[in-house]
Amino acid sequence: MLGQALDTHVYEPRTAGREVLTLRSAKIMPHKKAFDLTLHEGEVVVLTGLLGAGKTEIAKVLFGLREPAAGTLQLDAVDWRPGSPRQAIQNGVFFAAEDRASQSLIADFSLRRTLTLPFLERFSRGGFIRNRAEAAAVEAQVVALGIKTAGIDVPMSALSGGNQQKVVLGRWLLGEGRVLILDEPFQGVDVRARREIGQLLRGSAGGRATLVICADVDETLEIADFRQRPDCPRLRSPEARPGNFEQLQPRPDRATE
Repeated sequence: MLGQALDTHVYEPRTAGREVLTLRSAKIMPHKKAFDLTLHEGEVVVLTGLLGAGKTEIAKVLFGLREPAAGTLQLDAVDWRPGSPRQAIQNGVFFAAEDRASQSLIADFSLRRTLTLPFLERFSRGGFIRNRAEAAAVEAQVVALGIKTAGIDVPMSALSGGNQQKVVLGRWLLGEGRVLILDEPFQGVDVRARREIGQLLRGSAGGRATLVICADVDETLEIADFRQRPDCPRLRSPEARPGNFEQLQPRPDRATE
C-alpha cells in the first residue's frame, strides 16, 4: 500500500454499498440553507467549501458535540442523534478534529497510549491494562500504516506531522467504525505523507462510510468518490471519481431544490 512512487498510484473506482448515515433537511444554524447528506458503505465523500460554510459544524453534529438547528439523522436506517462524543463512539461514529495538537493529541502521551486511548476497555481485564495485547495491536498498526518511529513508547512530540496524523487515523482504525469523519486530515503534512494517508483511507474504507472535510480542492481529487458542498445542499455527482477533476465539478442539471 505504501512506498510507491508518487506519480504511479491510480485509484480504482468503487461501487458504494448500503446507506450508513443520512442527514435530511438539516440546518447547522438557523440562517443556513437546509442540507442533505448521505454516506454509503465503502464510499469516501469529501465535504468542501469556503471558510465559514459550516463544514466543521456538520462534523460536530454527527459526533455529538453540538445540536443541529433542524433536520433528522439516521444511522443504519435507525433514527439517531448522539448526545455526546462517548455515545457517538459507542455507536461506531469516529471523528478526528482539524486541530490535531489540541483536539486529537494529549501532551506527553506515547504513541502506544494515543492509539489505544478510546478503546482501552478492549485491552483491559479486571481494571488492569493487558500490556502485551495492547503492544501487539499498536505494533500491528505501526506496520500497517507505515508509521516511522523509534518505538511504540516514544512521545508523540517525537514524530513528524505526517506520522502524527497516521497515528490519529490508526487510532480510529482500531475500532469497528461505521462512520469515520476526518476534518482537514492533510493539514501540516508533506506531499508524500498526504498521498500515503489518502491511500490508507481508501484502502480501509470497505466496511464503513468515510467523510473527509477539506477546503483545498486539489487535495480532494486524490481521495474522493464524491464531493459535496454545504452551500449546494442537494448537489452530488454520481459519476465523480478520484483523480478526475472534471467529474468532480458540481453539475447544475443534477441540482434539485
